[in-house]
Amino acid sequence: QNIHLLNDLSAHLLSQEFDRYFPFLEGLTPQSVILRSADEVDAAAESLGFPIFLRGTIQSRKYKGLAACLAQDLREFHALVAKLLETEDRSRGRVIARQFIPLRHVQQFQGFPQGREYRVFLLDGQVVSLGYYWENQDPLSRLSPAEEAAVRNLAVQAAQKIAARWVAIDIGQAETGEWWVIEMGDAQFSGFGQISALQLFGELGRRLME
Repeated sequence: QNIHLLNDLSAHLLSQEFDRYFPFLEGLTPQSVILRSADEVDAAAESLGFPIFLRGTIQSRKYKGLAACLAQDLREFHALVAKLLETEDRSRGRVIARQFIPLRHVQQFQGFPQGREYRVFLLDGQVVSLGYYWENQDPLSRLSPAEEAAVRNLAVQAAQKIAARWVAIDIGQAETGEWWVIEMGDAQFSGFGQISALQLFGELGRRLME
């Protein structure tokens, strides 16, 4: 029907599933271990140390609060891995155990720390739009020019490592001040946060017409 997706199936999977893009982002994102069964939990715990943040290869369960994502000991680790493996739409059979790096925050959203995090949309490795990840008001949302440059540079560095044209990358600031890639996604499936959809797609259309 004369419809052409910016990302084909292989690019979609590469940019959407954490275990596929993580090898390209090592050093830019917190240390992570891919788990496919409960048998791998003990070795991952020894490698990462507690606390450990847990998510599926697609999404976390942060809508249920921090306790649904953070294991403080081996018992919690096993329980959270089992829960994620049952949630096929979030895990697709793979659980990501991550070094826990607390992000700067002053408030919470549904019991989950509202970390200082920004979503960046990029086409062909270049920034199209950037905005605060959380939709509600937050005193930490405004970036200084130097901070915005740091967010843009890290997002560009990550995007240029991935063979997908159209990606959304979330960049967060740790409590210690460093910026990290939190996750990546196929921008065809990503929410906007505080980015104007009208401006985003207007700019995307302009670049595609160049």
